Amino acid sequence: MHRYLTLIALSLFLCHTAWAGEPPTIEQLVAEGMSLKDQGKFTEAEARFETALKRSPKSEIALIGLGRTYGAQGAYQKAENAFLKAIKSHPRSLPAHRFLSLTYMGSRKMAKAEKFAKKAVKLAPKDWETLHGLAEIQIARQRWDAAIKTEKKVLKIDPKNLHACTGLIRSYQSKGDYKRASKYARKATQIAPKLLEPRIKLAELYALQGKRKRGVSTLKEAETLLEGQIRRIAILATSYVFLGANENAAKLYSDYVKKNPKSAIGHAALAEIRVKQKKFKAAEKHARLSKDLDPKSPMPYQILGVVAALKRDYPNTEKYYTQAIEYAPKPLQVRLRYEFGMLLLEMKKPNKAITEFE
Repeated sequence: MHRYLTLIALSLFLCHTAWAGEPPTIEQLVAEGMSLKDQGKFTEAEARFETALKRSPKSEIALIGLGRTYGAQGAYQKAENAFLKAIKSHPRSLPAHRFLSLTYMGSRKMAKAEKFAKKAVKLAPKDWETLHGLAEIQIARQRWDAAIKTEKKVLKIDPKNLHACTGLIRSYQSKGDYKRASKYARKATQIAPKLLEPRIKLAELYALQGKRKRGVSTLKEAETLLEGQIRRIAILATSYVFLGANENAAKLYSDYVKKNPKSAIGHAALAEIRVKQKKFKAAEKHARLSKDLDPKSPMPYQILGVVAALKRDYPNTEKYYTQAIEYAPKPLQVRLRYEFGMLLLEMKKPNKAITEFE
């Protein structure tokens, strides 16, 4: 019996060895290539697709995989060639047309991008993603009326499509038709009631129509979606400031720092709002708390510098801006140095100002 089981095990092993020795299929090579692409291992990915194409030069999936790998590297000409080969061999290939369109977008050949996006739509007129892809290109080309027409087709297929609503909002707003943009912003809030961004957009559109109070009340309703997250609070507070409702913005941050007294970001944000309200004493208080909690953050020093400048306290203006610039990352340093340079001119220190502008 033991000998019999040993023979079975041996036969299974030999079968497995024979199977393992078989060359991978085209599908397996492409799957491996896509996995390597997603990991950023582009050279290895290309090798898998090229191996597949040596065995099957017209393989649709291999050509598309190779094109996508080139596209991920920004090698748009090579990507274009791969997708065109796929289309030549497979004229009705939807993914080849869609990815070629995206490739032309990447290389800023927008007319060609739209041309192949339209061909993709002809191949799949009921596919909302294909239609929305065309609309995005039309929006990028500022062809607002064409984009509106396309996004409305998306909504006919999928009446609750948030992407289409977003495209319609942008297109109508860009045309200056805030009323119709508001219509789709309201629809977006109904489709995604727990999403903050559509409500903020709706409030902004009300403000653009001169309906400030309605905009503020829309933002007020959105406060239920904040979940105590500082990022969401910052987005909503910025919108309140845009609508001139600084007190509402201040209350958001004030409530947050009461619950999170050790939040350096919260105190700095509240200090910034207090500056806008010209409540300089409160601004200094929260900026100093922020500085003590995070001594290497540039924001509290900048705020203290602004407050000092507004109070004509030029020695402290110089002191705090110098510290803000020291701790700021390079992109922010440029803006801070410009601000500081302008303040130095006001302080009648042109030589120092020139140094900051250089």
